[in-house]
Amino acid sequence: MAFVNERMTKEEMAEFEAKAIPNPGNNFITLSPSRWTINREGNVFLVKASQNREEPDEYYFVLCWNDIPLAVKLKETWVKGSPRKWELISLHIKENLIEKRFEILQSLKEALTVYGYNGNPDEPFDNINKNTKVEFNF
Repeated sequence: MAFVNERMTKEEMAEFEAKAIPNPGNNFITLSPSRWTINREGNVFLVKASQNREEPDEYYFVLCWNDIPLAVKLKETWVKGSPRKWELISLHIKENLIEKRFEILQSLKEALTVYGYNGNPDEPFDNINKNTKVEFNF
C-alpha cells in the first residue's frame, strides 16, 4: 500500500496524543495533528509539526517509522509553483536505526511526494497535492 493524505479519526487522534510526541519545532508542546500522510501497510506516517517564522522556508515534521518518531527539519525551494524541492537539514535517527537510514530516507521521500503542497486530503487541495511535483537534494 502506498502513502495517502488522510484526516485522522477521533480514535487515531486520541492514540496519537497519548504518545505525547514532542513538537521538534517547539519542545514545549506535544503534537496534536488532525491529518497525516500515512502508509498503513508500511507502518509509516508523516506529520507536519511547525514552520519556522524566522525562516519561513524551514519546516519541522515527524516521520513515525515502525512506531518510532523521528524529528525531521527540511528547507523548501520552489521553481515558480512547481517543482517543490526539499533540502534535508536534519534527521534525528536513533542509534539502533542507523543501519536503516536508507530505508528511512526512502520512506520520507515517498511521504513528502504524496504530501505534495500541504498534505490536505480535502478538495481542492487533494488535486493540488497530486499535481505538485516534488524533488529532493538528499
